[in-house]
Amino acid sequence: MTGSHLTLNTAESEVYFWAPDDVSGVARASFEGESPFPLLSSPLRSFAMGPKDFVIPDSRSVRSMSRNALMAAHLACPLKSQLRLQDPYRVGLYLAVENGSIDYSLVPPTRAVGPDAFASTYKELRNPKMYLKQLPNLAGAQLGIFLGLLGPMVVMTHSRFGMLQALDQARLDLSDSRVDQALVVGVSSLEDPLNVLKQQQRFPGKGVSEAAVAMILNSASDKLVWKKRPDLGWSYGVLTEFVEQAARTQSFEMMAS
Repeated sequence: MTGSHLTLNTAESEVYFWAPDDVSGVARASFEGESPFPLLSSPLRSFAMGPKDFVIPDSRSVRSMSRNALMAAHLACPLKSQLRLQDPYRVGLYLAVENGSIDYSLVPPTRAVGPDAFASTYKELRNPKMYLKQLPNLAGAQLGIFLGLLGPMVVMTHSRFGMLQALDQARLDLSDSRVDQALVVGVSSLEDPLNVLKQQQRFPGKGVSEAAVAMILNSASDKLVWKKRPDLGWSYGVLTEFVEQAARTQSFEMMAS
């Protein structure tokens, strides 16, 4: 596994980092009575936003979008004016996101029936749209449709290195002239309690926070310039290693206000 080197760059690319402390009304996420897993006592931090509060180009799509997909669209769609859409086939989309949430409430009643009734019970209880929200590549496809992108779409789902992998692949494609521009997006929500538990176990002593990050690269050598420094006291799911590597390499280059 090789990480992205965030130094020795020339041009600048602004990193848009969005976490709950950037907005008013921070909600403390709670899975009491919902999670089948014994979550640890570390603090949880989520956006005080429901599905209809996210701004996306097509509100009819909300019911088929996971929280990760909504967060990605909410952050990245305002960047559309910066994309070179004269040739949408030459703009790549690189997304880091974990698999969507599973409806854990189905587990007890499904396990309670015999083998002969398993299929019918599962079909009766399961909402078909839930499957759409589980697919990580669908979040990328929905974002690409909203932005009018027709170039490569790459989705990385590694729970620890996903964002670094997405950034590496974007730089590789730019270096090899497969694309002329790359939109790199990473999102991590608290929608799935199993993902939350993994983050609590991986980063003991840190709280788990929702977050999203987006940047547009015009060359493989772009230097990442942060408009806001992330709070390193939190774990940000697939974004955590990316954020912490930026801190280790002292690459929190800040935008002038």
